[in-house]
Amino acid sequence: MKILHVVNNLETGGAQTLIEALTQEQQSLGVETHVVVLLSRGTLSDRIEAVARSVVYLEIHGVSDALIVGARRLKKAIRRIAPDIVHSHLLQADLLSILAATGIPHVSTVHTSGGHEASLPARIVTWLLSQLSSSPDAVIACSPSAALFSCSRLRRQPDAIILNGTALPDNRVLRVGQRDYVLHLARWHPMKDHDTLFQAVELLGPCAPQLVCAGEGMTVEGGGAKLVARYPSVNATFEGPVPEVSRYFANALCLVISSSHGEALPMAGIEALSHGVPVVTTDVGDCRLLAVEPKLVVPPKDIEAIAAAIAYVKASNEETPTRLASLARAVAEKTFNVKQTAAAYRRVYDNVLQERGDS
Repeated sequence: MKILHVVNNLETGGAQTLIEALTQEQQSLGVETHVVVLLSRGTLSDRIEAVARSVVYLEIHGVSDALIVGARRLKKAIRRIAPDIVHSHLLQADLLSILAATGIPHVSTVHTSGGHEASLPARIVTWLLSQLSSSPDAVIACSPSAALFSCSRLRRQPDAIILNGTALPDNRVLRVGQRDYVLHLARWHPMKDHDTLFQAVELLGPCAPQLVCAGEGMTVEGGGAKLVARYPSVNATFEGPVPEVSRYFANALCLVISSSHGEALPMAGIEALSHGVPVVTTDVGDCRLLAVEPKLVVPPKDIEAIAAAIAYVKASNEETPTRLASLARAVAEKTFNVKQTAAAYRRVYDNVLQERGDS
C-alpha cells in the first residue's frame, strides 16, 4: 500500500511528528510512505526524509500561489507518485488535496480545536473547506475536541477519533534529582500564550526554575528578545527550532502547554510523557488527557494557576523524584502508544480502499 501524506510544512508540530511516527511504525504493516510539503524544507526535513520513501517540496509561497499554482503542483506530484491514498494534514493541505486529488481516495486528519483568535487566512481556509461539496473519503479527528471542530466549523462528521501516538523509548531509566528546568516547546504565536507562562514563572520569584523555550521563532533575536524585554527577571533560554527535542526531556522538570486556544492533543505533550516528563497544561481542547493528576490542569490565561502547578511539580520532584515521572510514562504506554495509532490508521486505509472498490 502506498500512502502520500500532504502537509503544510515540516516545521516542528503535531501533524509533522505524527507523519514521522506513522511512517516508521507502518513499515511493518506493509505501508510505503511518501510526503508532499506545500512549502520548503523545514526543521524536521532531515528526520522525515530519513524514514519516507520520498519527500517533495512544492515551494508554494504567497497568497497568489496558494490555490491555482498549488493545486497544479500537487496534482503533478500525485500523478508522479501514484499513491493508493492521499492523506492530508492541516487545513491548507486539506484544501489543496481536495482540489488536486480528484479520483484518488483521500483521508484527512483534523489536528485543531479551532479558536476565536485564529488568523484571517486560517478562517478563510476553514470557510472555503466548509463550502466545498467535495470531501475526503474519511475524516479522522485526533481528539474529541478536533471532532467537534470538524462538525461545527468544517461541516464534516468525522468517521473516527484516533488519538495521536508516539514511539516509546526502550528501557527508559527515570532520572532522579536531575530535573531542573521547565520546558516549553511551542512556536512564537499568540495562541501559545508565552506571556502568561512568563508571568507565571515571574510570579514564583527566586524559587522559580529555569525556563527553556524551543520552537519556530523562539530565538534570542525573535520572540525571545520581546519576552526578555517584558520579563527581565525570568531566567530563560531560547533554543529556536530544534529537530531533536528528545535531548531536552532528560533533565526537564515538566513540560508546560500554556496555549489559550486552538490545541487539540499536542504531540509535544505525548512525547514528553513517553520520556517520563509530566505535563502542566491549560484546559484547552483535549490537553487535559496529558495531565497525570488534576492539579496539573489549569484554566487558560490563569497566571496564578500555572505558577501553582509548576511549584507543585517542583515540590513533588523534591519529595519523591520518580512518582510523577512513573505516572507520565504509564499514561504514554496505556493511551499514546504509536502502535495503536498506526494500526488504527491502517484499518482506515483498508476500509477506504474497500469502499472505493465496492462502489
